[in-house]
Formats: sequence, structure tokens, C-alpha cells
Amino acid sequence: MNIKIVAGPPGAGKNTYVNKQFQKGDMIIDLDKIYAAISNNDMHEQKDEQLLSIALELREVLYERVRRSRGLKTVWVVACLPNGRRREMLSRRLCDAEVYVLKPPITTTLERVSQDKTRIYPKEYAERIVHEWYRDYSPCRKDIVAE
Repeated sequence: MNIKIVAGPPGAGKNTYVNKQFQKGDMIIDLDKIYAAISNNDMHEQKDEQLLSIALELREVLYERVRRSRGLKTVWVVACLPNGRRREMLSRRLCDAEVYVLKPPITTTLERVSQDKTRIYPKEYAERIVHEWYRDYSPCRKDIVAE
């Protein structure tokens, strides 16, 4: 089994990257998609805290199931994860997963999130999240970085 963590700020193109390489039989673990499934709401909206808590628990269940599984082909884990130590810990937890960090220039991600009609939360909120990701970013030895 091949496990790939794809990390980066909002607007970096994580879903586009995964969708281009996704093959039948692959699995995606993405908190936004889990939240959308249980809330019947858009992936890119400000999240209800109670539903978010449940989505986080479900993601943990999926991580544990993947860790014990042998029959899956490729598992894609999509997450922001600016902290290198956390990416490395998740990689170890998920059978030494590969870690891809999409890190385009901040101006690119800000432009993408402001033009993305699926992001229905306030523009200021989106910009704050992007700025926080770049502020908090730290590398890890496992990173394969794509600008």
C-alpha cells in the first residue's frame, strides 16, 4: 500500500494535485470532504464546532483503519498541516507515508481563495487562514516540496 500525505495552505491546489493522480481503487481522506458528507454542507465553509469534532473523530478512525489495512492501493491524505513535526508524526503513524507539500507563492494562494466560488466564508477569514499557514510553516525531513 502506498500512502501519500498532500499538505499545503488553502488554495495551494491539493485537491487538484490528488485528482490528477487518483486512480480507481484509491482512497482519499480529507477533513473538508468528511465534514461535507456528515453536514450536507459545502466543503469550504466555516464549520460548526460540534460537527467538526465528529468529523475529526471520523478522520482518526479512517487513519487507524488505513494503518491496519493491507488491501488498499493508494491512500491520499489531504490536509493543511503547516507544522513539519506534525507532518512527520502523521507520516510515521501512517506506515511511513510520503509527504508532499504544495507551497506556491502566498500571492497565488490568496488570489485562488478569493476567486474560488466554492469558498463561501468571508474573504477576510480565508485570507487569515492562508497567512497563518505561511506564518506557521516549518519543513520536515520527509517533505517533497512543490512550489
